[in-house]
Amino acid sequence: TEPSSSSGVPFRYSARELSAAALADLSYGDGSRAITEARIDYIRGSDANDPKKNSSAAYNFRSRQSHLGDIIHGGPIYVGAPELDWPHSGYAAFKTSNASRVPMVYASGNDAMLHAFNMWGEETLAYIPAALYSSEANKGVHYLTDPNYKHRFYVDAPPVVSDVYIQGNGSSSTWKTVLIGGLGNGGKGYYALDITDPTQFSELNAASIALWEFTSRDDADLGFTHSVPTVACLGRDVDSCSSRCRPR
Repeated sequence: TEPSSSSGVPFRYSARELSAAALADLSYGDGSRAITEARIDYIRGSDANDPKKNSSAAYNFRSRQSHLGDIIHGGPIYVGAPELDWPHSGYAAFKTSNASRVPMVYASGNDAMLHAFNMWGEETLAYIPAALYSSEANKGVHYLTDPNYKHRFYVDAPPVVSDVYIQGNGSSSTWKTVLIGGLGNGGKGYYALDITDPTQFSELNAASIALWEFTSRDDADLGFTHSVPTVACLGRDVDSCSSRCRPR
């Protein structure tokens, strides 16, 4: 996403939607379209520029044993059918309509991504928070491709999931299941994703899946986001919420 916005975009150069900050990060040290595309492909899982796996690699990127980065403080969390007890109008219907939702496991990793896996172990979503982009040396997403890479933290906080009644990126408020995560040791920011319907996880829906990011660019006093977010009721039903709701 773009900082302080909800403009989720596909992580592809060909989509021509990546921000200036993302492009400056991914083209670090060269500035060319070629290295930018090569880094995007590498982060998406290509081994074409891993010299230990391809002797004709155009770039000498970091050789890796696994496409999945280390998960230290970042999860996992299981999400199945809605199971909370919000006393608000419409929530019971929301639970019923999502009772057969595809179970998912979400985990954030130090490969700069929040990952989503379905019940068959297939990854169906990977999200890179915009706050991670940096064109400084030994930082940002480009550093993951550096052959001299030394471990850094990226998305290093456990995600929290709750059902909430919000407007989201639509025109009217409705019930949604939202994942909120922080960067932990990896940075100063939180992000929120709409994970209501995993069957809609697609690059075509990037703009509606990414809800927002809040970072130190929004509040200079925000430090590293180790604290686990808490979801609570606001408004006229606060009293009933405090005694009846059990958000996880």
